[in-house]
Amino acid sequence: MRQVLAATLAAAIVACSGIEALPEDQPCRDVGISIAQRTMDCTSDEKLARERADAFDERYSCIDVDVAKDDVGNLYHCSSMVGGMTCGEVEKAGDDLDQWLTVSPACGLVIRRADGSPL
Repeated sequence: MRQVLAATLAAAIVACSGIEALPEDQPCRDVGISIAQRTMDCTSDEKLARERADAFDERYSCIDVDVAKDDVGNLYHCSSMVGGMTCGEVEKAGDDLDQWLTVSPACGLVIRRADGSPL
């Protein structure tokens, strides 16, 4: 959760300060990181966390966004909500990454399926 909050704070600082912008796919990449982190936090299974992160990278692609101009809070809502899932929610979602991505309607703003279709 701290990692997600740090990313959100960093994006807000960048957006307000005019310094070099974060990568356009950062909000999406942070979702994959949040999935891996919550898996690790709840299961202590590093291999499973890596497998879920790899599955996220294979099954989804990132939508480039303008972190400096778009609503930063909205863009990072998906990663924040994934990062805040309880261990019970993590266990229930398991390897069903689509279920992980239902925690926030904002997931569709930064992620699409690898075939290009929306969530």
